[in-house]
Amino acid sequence: MGTTNAKRQVICLTAYVSLFFVGIAPLVARADEPEILPPAPVKVLQNRFFNKALRPEFSLFVGRVLNESYTESTSLGLRLGFFFSEWIGVDYSYATFQVDDSADREALRGIEVYKRDSAERLAIDPSFVSLKSLNALMLTVAPIYGKVNVFDWVIFYSDIYFSAGVGALETNQGSKTPVIFGLGQRFYFAQRFNVRIDAWDHVFQQERENLGTKKKSIKHAWTVALGASVFLW
Repeated sequence: MGTTNAKRQVICLTAYVSLFFVGIAPLVARADEPEILPPAPVKVLQNRFFNKALRPEFSLFVGRVLNESYTESTSLGLRLGFFFSEWIGVDYSYATFQVDDSADREALRGIEVYKRDSAERLAIDPSFVSLKSLNALMLTVAPIYGKVNVFDWVIFYSDIYFSAGVGALETNQGSKTPVIFGLGQRFYFAQRFNVRIDAWDHVFQQERENLGTKKKSIKHAWTVALGASVFLW
């Protein structure tokens, strides 16, 4: 009987030892394997199609002043730009403006008004500022870029940029010094060529005449422009 109990104890002990090593073996194996860390998040878009750093850029553009009451102003200009890095650069632009009377001004001119007890006709010609030419120097920051896949047919590469600067503006009221704020986007069709859309706000002081009294106020000339650019190398 004693021998039988001893055999049973040996069998149980052997089974416990076997189960212990079966359970711990995978842990030991995993400990020997190198730890696999999750990949780091991608912070930038890979395979950048275009590069701006240290490349001079030449542009032609045509624009329109949006908030003129008595005129319709169209601009035609050129721009020279240079990016020190992919993010920041400067550009100089020159624009000349073609100014035509708006429908409102033509209608006012057609109204017949005469002096009291007189046959002398008075001209209704409201006071306003019209733009003639502009030289501007801008600082540009382009923090956003990416690409858009349209139905797996064509990929548009683009960047969005912000700009601010000062200018020398010639008007019918003399020379002005506007502060300029801008927002724009380029669409790249090749590594050297792109089409760009710009929106600018030119902020300066204007004079308005009312009943013989001149008053100064702040003018916002909102302009949008469509242009084409080429990197010179």
